[in-house]
Amino acid sequence: MIGLDRFRPEYRPPVAVPFASYHLMVGLGLTFIGLTLLATVLRWRGRLYRTRWLLWVFVFAVVGAVAANQLGWIAAEVGRQPWVVQPPVARGPDGAPLADADGFILYETATVSLPDGSRRETPAGLLTVDGVSEAVSSGQVLGSIVLSARSISCSWCCGSTCSTTRSRRGRGRSGRVPPGREGSSTPRGPCWAAAAR
Repeated sequence: MIGLDRFRPEYRPPVAVPFASYHLMVGLGLTFIGLTLLATVLRWRGRLYRTRWLLWVFVFAVVGAVAANQLGWIAAEVGRQPWVVQPPVARGPDGAPLADADGFILYETATVSLPDGSRRETPAGLLTVDGVSEAVSSGQVLGSIVLSARSISCSWCCGSTCSTTRSRRGRGRSGRVPPGREGSSTPRGPCWAAAAR
């Protein structure tokens, strides 16, 4: 069996972080399955809505679901390091992986041209350290993230303001005023035109 010890140390991913995050993710998933099965049995017996502690667990279980999602991403992204794109393993005519003189597995290589005109052999993948863009600065990436978050939060605030304004006026999705509310005053908030639709 080929293990991590057959790859050069600089090509080995960190082991502890993906191991721990993956097992925490699976543990949370199994916990959710157990809670769902318990709720199913309680519902079948007609006692689910009287079991208040379980209902409160379900309220806060959303945090666990988000945590499990993030732990899965951590396991995947840290586990693929140091590669952005994993190169194919070089294989002999019999299909067995080829090894160098030190016994480490070889990757297929590609010839790349450097800015000074020289050429060099490199593994046919993309290392994380080589994947950093020289055209986009870290400040630009951070600015993009901040502006995206700001745009999403503004959209959410405007949407909640419009729906609140609409519900206070008694209008439904159609925008028609229910009978008996024709003479009510129309509030003029920041989204009054959208709420009037």
